[in-house]
Amino acid sequence: MMGLRLAALAAVLGLAACASSPDYVRAPREGAPGYSEQRIESGRYRVRYEGRSSQRLAEVQDLALLRAAELTLNQRASWFQVVSRDSEQTGDDRRGGLSVGVGAGGAIGRNAFGGVSLGTGGGRSRGSAIAILEILMGTGDKPEGADVYDAAEVFASLKPKD
Repeated sequence: MMGLRLAALAAVLGLAACASSPDYVRAPREGAPGYSEQRIESGRYRVRYEGRSSQRLAEVQDLALLRAAELTLNQRASWFQVVSRDSEQTGDDRRGGLSVGVGAGGAIGRNAFGGVSLGTGGGRSRGSAIAILEILMGTGDKPEGADVYDAAEVFASLKPKD
């Protein structure tokens, strides 16, 4: 029975290595897009996922759950409970448009100068979405509750598709 569980765990972890979506990556530094985690105590972690400017909050929340599931499996646990969650969408959303600016300036004894500028918003979105989960991991039978997840099922459901 233990051998079967280890084989299943190895298969799931092997699939995790194949997760090649450019969106699901470890953050190379604090504040950069991607996932990171901090161990709080044995079996308890804070998982953070910061999205790129093009990612919406719901997608980033799913990627944080994916990282929580992967981390749980890496710790040889079978389920995790989200004991707290926080998320935010930051920045502004610029969808194009036209802007015009006119300026004039000068100094005493000099000729005044002026300028006109014309620009477009370019249809780009700026800002980011961030999801933070604090999770508690466990083994054995999964407890009942809306915030308790089977790690293998979450990983299989949310892993990036090739």
